Amino acid sequence: MVLVTTRSPSVAQIVKRTDSTIELDGLDHVAFRELFQSCVFGGDNKSKEDHKELDEIGEDIMKKLKGSPLAAKTVGRLPRNNLDRHHWKRVPDSKEWELQTGDSDIMPALRLSYDFLPFHLQRCFSYCALFPEDFTSQQLIHWWIGLYILQPGPQKSK
Repeated sequence: MVLVTTRSPSVAQIVKRTDSTIELDGLDHVAFRELFQSCVFGGDNKSKEDHKELDEIGEDIMKKLKGSPLAAKTVGRLPRNNLDRHHWKRVPDSKEWELQTGDSDIMPALRLSYDFLPFHLQRCFSYCALFPEDFTSQQLIHWWIGLYILQPGPQKSK
């Protein structure tokens, strides 16, 4: 038996060999809210209680994520480091959401997570695209050192 999972109905049609397909919806609102809040606040209930003013913005963000656990994890970590209204409001107000092509499209959420990275981390992430799939982490580290993105640490003496 082969189990294929995909967010794309066209991919499902290509690999479909039987009539036994199961379409899953996103998480229900209660479970999704719990997951999203745990991504934002971790297990810190005090922090969640201290920032009730962010609930409305959080609801706006969650509507755009359409119940996708991957999107909740990715986008839920964006506002985590800066718990103020202005920073949070940037997430649902982003133009990236206009590019969303359907309920299963999470690319705007992934793009947004990249946009919110500090510049030095965006550079590190971008360089990964230059390598073939089978590159090693050691090769990447040497590349980053060669480009002065990373500074080599002190060498351990043997």
